[in-house]
Amino acid sequence: MSVRRAREEDAARVPIIERAAASLYAPFGLEAALLETLTPTRRVERAVRGGELLVATDARDRAIGYALFALFGDDLHLEELAVMPSHGRAGHGSRLLASLASPAIASGASRITLVTLDFVPFGAAFYEERGFSRLAHDRVPSFMSSLIDPSSEDGRVALARSLRG
Repeated sequence: MSVRRAREEDAARVPIIERAAASLYAPFGLEAALLETLTPTRRVERAVRGGELLVATDARDRAIGYALFALFGDDLHLEELAVMPSHGRAGHGSRLLASLASPAIASGASRITLVTLDFVPFGAAFYEERGFSRLAHDRVPSFMSSLIDPSSEDGRVALARSLRG
């Protein structure tokens, strides 16, 4: 099992993984909302072509998880991290997250950013255990403004991890 850059044939696995991972949000009443906002196929295809998609693979080299990201200035922003629930709790998400450092550093990014939920066990706590810190509302980069509303109490939080010393 490994993490690698996505290839064209991996693109078809992304919505399968994304739909399966949405089931993890059912106890929090969010599964339906997540299924309504699946990542567009064009975004996935563009990410494969642009090297913005990493996949975790099983022993047969089949994608079982992915990290979708984009570069915004000095920030590599993690748009989505998902792992098939049948392969969960085996370190795939952690390996995908750790693997983001290479493309981030290669692109000149100084940190990795993301938005997650603070009330799900695989949300903020997962990332904070891996070196991410919450960003104060006045420190949220402008490219993330459509993803998080500082005045909202919906549980979304912005996190970042520095790639420098």
